[in-house]
Parts: sequence; C-alpha cells; structure tokens
Amino acid sequence: MTKPTLPKLLAPAIAAVAAVAAAPAAALGSEGESSLAVSGSYAALADVADGFDLGVSFDRGIREQVFWHIAAGGELFAAEPGLTLYAGRLTLGVKVLWFDIVKWVPYTTVGVGASVRGGGDLDTEVDPRLELGLGLDRMASRSFSYGVEARFEIAAPRAAFDQPELFLVGLKVAWRWGFF
Repeated sequence: MTKPTLPKLLAPAIAAVAAVAAAPAAALGSEGESSLAVSGSYAALADVADGFDLGVSFDRGIREQVFWHIAAGGELFAAEPGLTLYAGRLTLGVKVLWFDIVKWVPYTTVGVGASVRGGGDLDTEVDPRLELGLGLDRMASRSFSYGVEARFEIAAPRAAFDQPELFLVGLKVAWRWGFF
C-alpha cells in the first residue's frame, strides 16, 4: 500500500472547493438590499509609517451578488518622533459576493476615488486612487454581520509621500436592511 502524496490529496480538496463555489447560494445579497458598516483597521503607508484607520461604508444591491460600494475613512500615522501624518479617503466602486457557505460570505471590492494626504512639513495634496479589497463576513443574523477585511490602495505617483501605497486590514461590523 502506497502512502498518499500531496498531489493525490490536493485534487479532491480542489474539487470540493470548486463544488462549493459552484453551488447555488440561497442567502446572497439581492437587488435593493443595503448595508452600513463601520471598521477599525491597522494601516500601513508603504514603508513610511504604520497607523490606524477608522472607516464607514455603504452598500446598495444593484442585482444578486453585486452592490454599489461607497467607502470613506481616515488614517493617522506616527512616521517618526514628532511627525504625525494623516490621510483621508473616499471611494466609489463595486462589491461582489463570491458565494455563501452557511453563514460565511467572502467578497471582493474594487473602486476608484481620491485621497487627501499631509502632515508635518508636507503639503496637503488630493490624489486619485484605486482600491482593491477582500473580505469575509459572518452573518450573525439576516440584519447584522461582522467580519474581517483587507484593502490595498494605490495612489497616483505625485502623492505627497514617495511611496503612496496604503494597506489596511481590520475588523468591521455591518447592519443590513431591505432584503427579500
């Protein structure tokens, strides 16, 4: 009897994940459903500084599994002793729910927007940006969820900082209405 190898074990696992992903989802968002979420995240401004982000987002279903996504937030960074940097962001985009496994709902967001950055001796600037995000919500009830999300934001090269990328990872809670 031969011992199972990783490729032999991996194939059934991939098939199971694909089957779950292809299965119909009964509890996915629908047209007219809305949610309001607040989040608190760790924020990393490229190699410049670490900080904290507070955010709010609103989603409105435009068809099954697809939502308009509006997000805003603000960050504070301690770049070095005595230098505090700040950033604010506003994004309009689309949120897509992948599938629903019992009460866990993974999703992706993509959007365009603007950021305001400054602090210390730096000039305050407004820059266009692109946001890509991933998240996983746990549906505590039909009207309340909580989860984890990560976002990567890329600003234009002329941003106030030499390295304008912003990475956020944190927790969120959301209230939902307008379903069914």
